[in-house]
Amino acid sequence: MMMESSPSRVSRIPELVSFICRFATPHTRGSLLRVSRSYFNITAPIVWESVRGVHNLLRLIPGVSIDPPNDLYFQYKAPNTITIALPPVLNLDRFNSYAPYVQKLEIYTSNGDSIFYDQITLSNWTLLSKHSQRYTLLPNLSQLTLTSPCGRADETELFIWAMTFMSPGLTTLRVSPDTSVCQHLSLSFASTLARHAKSTCPNLHTLSLVSSGVERTRTWSSKSTQLSSAFAIWEPSYYQCISTMPLRELCCGAGILLPSNICLVGQLACLERLELYCRSESLNQSPAQLGPEFLPLLNELSLVAMYWSDITSVLEMDIYSRVKSLSIRILGLDQEVELSDDESSIDLEPIVLYTPALIKLQIDFGGSFAPRDAAALQVLDALSLQDLTLVNVSLSHGALEKLPLIFPLAHTIRIPQCELNLEDLQCFSQSSELVHLAVDLSILPPGSRSPLQPSSGSQVASKFRTLEINALSTTTMMQVVQTSNSYWPYEGYVDFEGNDIITNALNALISAYRTISNLSK
Repeated sequence: MMMESSPSRVSRIPELVSFICRFATPHTRGSLLRVSRSYFNITAPIVWESVRGVHNLLRLIPGVSIDPPNDLYFQYKAPNTITIALPPVLNLDRFNSYAPYVQKLEIYTSNGDSIFYDQITLSNWTLLSKHSQRYTLLPNLSQLTLTSPCGRADETELFIWAMTFMSPGLTTLRVSPDTSVCQHLSLSFASTLARHAKSTCPNLHTLSLVSSGVERTRTWSSKSTQLSSAFAIWEPSYYQCISTMPLRELCCGAGILLPSNICLVGQLACLERLELYCRSESLNQSPAQLGPEFLPLLNELSLVAMYWSDITSVLEMDIYSRVKSLSIRILGLDQEVELSDDESSIDLEPIVLYTPALIKLQIDFGGSFAPRDAAALQVLDALSLQDLTLVNVSLSHGALEKLPLIFPLAHTIRIPQCELNLEDLQCFSQSSELVHLAVDLSILPPGSRSPLQPSSGSQVASKFRTLEINALSTTTMMQVVQTSNSYWPYEGYVDFEGNDIITNALNALISAYRTISNLSK
């Protein structure tokens, strides 16, 4: 019997094939696919399941011109615009052979720390658009994302891509010009796209489409004189449209909670997750008291706003008594300008009053929130929180000592922007339920002060497993290993900000240190 070749054995292990495909460079993957038809048949569903960057998909069409021609150009130039020119006559034979494998498509993409495509100029786009009206380009597409990294893509461009690739099997549609609260989509664009999604995608259950709630005057680009009239055909009925979709997840503007729209929210009986972008003018009327039965399945709530008062206004709607997970993010007018509330204006009590069933809470305070003591957080002790994340917060050593007492049931505590030294870690060493701790660890200079060691009679945190840190010098690894092992003898893993090399080194040191310690006993 002929011995089975190594490639054949590898091809029969889906997990290994997937690993090779995920971590091979695009050039290597392309070379491998050309070597063997059997290899192509095995790996194509894995390689093409998720496509990041529409240019990588349109390359399959013969005669397509892409400028710049490849991603290597961006390693040095890093422009934010890519130009795609389609040929006068489309030959989609090769495209159609790959199209059934594509399940997720991100139109815009970021290929590195400074490499991104934020605007796409597509010439002869009507050829592709007309073809998509007769045939579904990606028949198995389930997720379509149109979020440009820096928000420079205009609505005309977003409209073209959405209408071209939207398919009947689509279950997730995310459309946003930016993550900023200041860059909502116009009402006419949101209304038209929502109507088209409703008629084209009957199984759509996740929609992210943030409208300003009001119409605004804008100048349409010259890509098509028909686009402006297309928007005018539909009357603005954005909220009416989305209220009739079978949505389980919805991201939209807080205007949906206005008295004129609030009755529509009650029609979203299957809604499990709601993300609202709030602006000060969104909820300028008295909230209606609707009761806890209004959204019976709502489990997760996410709020994004510029001011804490906007967060309070949304919570006062009092329709979140069953919500188990709450995320709050405070933004500024400009990413480079911190514009958040001062300490006195941040009142956490509405969280307790209107979301009493919370077990997971994440708050990004936007600016640097530095309460004088733990009293500002004390009000949250009425909640049975198991997972707590506080971003852009600075806590004193005294406040850190009380944190495990305020949240005794928390198995996960994340304060990634709060700088702690090794001594501060002791504040969490006796938390009986703590499993995962994420902090910004600052190591004291050698010889300055030794970290405190737990007393012999202190309770051991037997459930603790993971310490996640994001600031460390390689010369101080042993200090971290020594200290963390003394506080958490059952600690299983140290994660260093996604850096596998340092993470592996730290965990190897922990294992070696623990072995030596056990042998010396």
